[in-house]
Order: sequence, then structure tokens, then C-alpha cells
Amino acid sequence: MLEAEFVLGLRIASRHAITRSALAWTIGLAAIVRVVSGPPTSAQVSGAVVALAGLLAAAAAPPLFVRGGPFEALRWTRGWPLTAALARLAAAITIAALGAAAAGRVIGPVSAEPLRTYGGAALHAALIGALAAALAPRAGCAWATVCTLLLVAAGVGAVELDGVVGSGGVLLPPGALLGPVRTLGAGSTALLVGWSGLALLGMLSLAHRARPAGSRARGARAGL
Repeated sequence: MLEAEFVLGLRIASRHAITRSALAWTIGLAAIVRVVSGPPTSAQVSGAVVALAGLLAAAAAPPLFVRGGPFEALRWTRGWPLTAALARLAAAITIAALGAAAAGRVIGPVSAEPLRTYGGAALHAALIGALAAALAPRAGCAWATVCTLLLVAAGVGAVELDGVVGSGGVLLPPGALLGPVRTLGAGSTALLVGWSGLALLGMLSLAHRARPAGSRARGARAGL
């Protein structure tokens, strides 16, 4: 069942117009940046890979969970809607991480801390993808994508924001916390844990809404 949901997620996301457009624009803009700006520094490439993974996840995850066919199909997973939803989310994370890595290769090689760069990109894609997936059935695919893109964009600009506003007074998005220019201290780790908790709550809510009506009624009577 997990393999089937993962493959379904790959097929839906890769064929969806929003995901295809996001991937094409990401690779195209990466090539333009390389031609116009020349070879960037390794830190710049690493930061771009982490940020682009979130952008692509925001585009790839919502089509897998929009109200209708993709979301309603989770009801056939019986007692495993959360596991099935996570398998679909893994498909979106895979597409986002591979797309961000491909864009990074176009911009320039990632030579400094590749493990942290690609690990941060995968975690960023997971957090943003989970938040986007949780919004999709309620708000629709396009609206959820725009909102999460704005969230990632705020994270990309947080480095410049530090020079104007003290970071202690700003709730930094996950993209800013996972960038290579920041050192993960106790405060940053706590914020990441908070974002991870929000993502998990979103997936739990998604799985609860995907349960068949009879199962929800029985759970309510049982006090679950």
C-alpha cells in the first residue's frame, strides 16, 4: 500500500501543471543566474538549494491532497490514512529535493558541507510540503501553494532581515533556520521543533479528515 501511494504521488505531482511549471522555472532561472552572475560561492549555492527545495515542495505537495480525487482516494486506505498520506508526502519531497539538487548543479557545485545542504533541503521540503498538504483540502491547491510560497520567500529574505530587525523578535521560517549561513543554536533548534510540530499536526488533521465518516463517528463515540 505504501509503495502504491508513493508511486501515485509521483505520478500526480509530476504530471500536474503547477509542479511541472515550478520545476521548469526553477531550472531555467538557475541557468539565467549562472549566466548573468557567474560562478557563485559555495555558501550561496547551498542556500539556494535549501530555499528552492521548499519552493518546489510548496508546488508539488498540494496537488496530491486537493479536495476531490487525490484526497478522497485516501479514504480507501481503511485504518492507515496517516501512513498513506506520509507516503504521498514522501513523493512530493523526493520531487522537490531532486529538483532543487538539479538547480544547484546548474548554478554551481555544492562543495561545502554537502550533507548539511542536502539534508537541510530535504527537511525544508518536508516541513513546507506538510504545511502545504494540510492547507490543500481546505483552501484549494492554488491558494495553498501561494501561501506557502510566501512563507518560503519570507525565509529566504530573513538573512537580510537580520540586519534591520533583531532575529529574537522575528519568528524565522524554516528556510532561514536551515540555511548554511546560520548556526543551529538552542533557539533555532526550538523553532525547528515548533515548525516540525505544526507540520505533524497538519498531517494528523489531514489523516483525520480522510477517515471514512463511519470510522470518525465510531472514534467519537469511543472517546478517541
